[in-house]
Formats: sequence, C-alpha cells, structure tokens
Amino acid sequence: MDRANTPINSLLEQAACIIGRCKEAAGETEPTEGYKGRQTEELIKFANDNGLWIDLSYLVRQITR
Repeated sequence: MDRANTPINSLLEQAACIIGRCKEAAGETEPTEGYKGRQTEELIKFANDNGLWIDLSYLVRQITR
C-alpha cells in the first residue's frame, strides 16, 4: 500500500477486517482472490452510494483561483 495515503490505507484495512469477520461469522469464507475482488466491489459501491469520491478537478479549480 502507498505510504502517502496512510489514513486511507488504514480505513481500507479496517473495512477489510470487518467484512472478513462478518463473513467468517456467517460461515461464508472464500479463497483470497475472490474475496479481494468482492471486497473491492463492495468498497466501490459504498463510496458511490455515499458520495465519498474526491473530485480532483474541483480541488484544482479551487486552488488556482
């Protein structure tokens, strides 16, 4: 993971841990590759549903004013 984005990496690790514990408790464990793909899909859906994406072009416009 990128050291420049430590807070983001920490959130992703926490989310992965929570999802893993939920799946383990429900008996829905799966191979790592499939799990990581679904985890990424779930995180993207969560970000989309909650408007958590950063608009870099907007930030650039704000800085260059």
